[in-house]
Amino acid sequence: MKKGKRRLSAPLIAAGATAVALASVAIPNAYVIGSTHSRMFPRDLKGLALEMYEHGKFDCIMVLGARVYQNGNCSKMLARRLDVAIAAYHAGASSTLVMSGSNTEDSNWETDRMRDYALRRGIPKEAITCDERGFDTYSSMEFAKRNWPGGRILIASQPFHLPRAIMCARSMGLDACGVEAGYGKLRHRVKSNAREVLARPKDLAKTSFKK
Repeated sequence: MKKGKRRLSAPLIAAGATAVALASVAIPNAYVIGSTHSRMFPRDLKGLALEMYEHGKFDCIMVLGARVYQNGNCSKMLARRLDVAIAAYHAGASSTLVMSGSNTEDSNWETDRMRDYALRRGIPKEAITCDERGFDTYSSMEFAKRNWPGGRILIASQPFHLPRAIMCARSMGLDACGVEAGYGKLRHRVKSNAREVLARPKDLAKTSFKK
């Protein structure tokens, strides 16, 4: 009888461990998405004018960096972020655009290329600020906190990314909203969403630890 119980315990322990592992991923994801959903605006900017009417303009519109090719061209994912940020700028959301990314040779001078993209589309040079040490989402929000403590920021990125960015910003005392950039190919969307499922619990833990 005791031997049978020992045989039964191993599958039960494995099942319990699996359940705990799944919950440790699912619960943080549900919290991050659920707590930020109402702060995200679609790429047609519907609802943004009412937000500004009720709460005022934003201190800045922050574009979160993405891949830049060796030839200096922005990837489609990054170009879509820039496009929606530029549209929000022209809609009067803010007078400042922040290009946040890694401005190194390895990243093909990401923020420089982001700035150039905006300049070619008529954004004044004096309206652009570059965060050249935005190595990840969390560090980008730290830049916003240092420059606009307690301020209002509008973050431009894809819908899979915005919940985590908004969560990080709000944990630092920022009044953060997001504007959704368009997606790229389906395979890129699947890959990005899968990566984000693991990134949300990590950054949620980081924000909780630093409070």
